[in-house]
Amino acid sequence: MNTLEREKEGEEEKRDLRRTRREMYGADDYSCWAWCSHSTFCLGSALKLTFPYDWSWKTSLLLGGLLSATDPVAVVALLKELGASKKLCTIIEGESLMNDGMAIVVYQLYYRIVFGESFSFGAIVEFLMKVSLGAHIGLAFEIASVLWLGFIFNDTVIEIALTLTVSYIAFFTLVRVSLMKYFHIKWA
Repeated sequence: MNTLEREKEGEEEKRDLRRTRREMYGADDYSCWAWCSHSTFCLGSALKLTFPYDWSWKTSLLLGGLLSATDPVAVVALLKELGASKKLCTIIEGESLMNDGMAIVVYQLYYRIVFGESFSFGAIVEFLMKVSLGAHIGLAFEIASVLWLGFIFNDTVIEIALTLTVSYIAFFTLVRVSLMKYFHIKWA
């Protein structure tokens, strides 16, 4: 296989991955919230009704939220071993990331409820605004990263370094945005 054929194959693979990301983000962003919430409720209900610990519903749902995240590491390893398409592995890994994030949010919510924190309508609206702001900022960083990665061809060190750098910059940007309110920070 000569260099031109490898480049052509690499470009086709990149196009397939971009198309997979577009398809995945359209569906998984919203379905993971529903499925993780459903899983939390089912596990919490099973814990409350089957275990003899006399837990409250809050505590049962807290443990249900903790256990609701799925871990597809074994599934993805098996798929790769069987020679499944990279598209399928990418979809499963992406869904896992979304489910993990949702499980963290559900766990933290019930953790606060168990320890007596109550939530008003204004607090819920503020939380939803933070979530949507975080999602939009994360999406902006992802689009910039994907566009930037489009200019790099088969240089794994630069691809990994760019991915990690953009992830940390997005994280620190979101931390700064979320701390602005509490410390009265103004944008410089």
